[in-house]
Amino acid sequence: MCGHFGVFPSLSLYDVDIIWNPFNLKDDNADLTGKLKSVDFSCILQILSSESKTGILKVSHDRQMSAFCLKDGQVIAASSNYRPQLGQILFKNGLISHENIQEVLEKAKTSGKRMGEMLLDMDYINPDTLKGVISQQINETVQGVALLKDGDFQFRDCPVEFDERGVENVSVIGMMLDAFSNADELSDT
Repeated sequence: MCGHFGVFPSLSLYDVDIIWNPFNLKDDNADLTGKLKSVDFSCILQILSSESKTGILKVSHDRQMSAFCLKDGQVIAASSNYRPQLGQILFKNGLISHENIQEVLEKAKTSGKRMGEMLLDMDYINPDTLKGVISQQINETVQGVALLKDGDFQFRDCPVEFDERGVENVSVIGMMLDAFSNADELSDT
């Protein structure tokens, strides 16, 4: 859907990297890797959830890449190169201007903070709005990955730190049920 950043045409490569790779995920040092042909995405999430794992799960299929941040087995953030990013969602919903996003990205560069944290620090959005948008982003990203039958996954067991003002724990089981329900509805039409 949003593989390109047409909404924000003046972003630098560094800005695009912040937007696409908000968890600073590296491709090395994966603790668990595999193929979605062998283990489907719902099983991977269930295992990580039942083991209360904390870290980053990366799923790739062709050019599509998604990353899920887990803390104590709960998905607390997600990002994908084919789904709208935080700033895009806020802009599209009229909650923030293009100029505000540019300012937030500049401050994020110098402070090392994530975009959501900067949005809260600068009072551009409130914590409930951020939680709602992050929850939407998680659900949309899960739905985009849930039914993949082919691709690769990597999980890196590592500490994750997020500003608690923007963290909304999303039930892994609930997300998967929603994804399968939506897939059933689409197949019925």
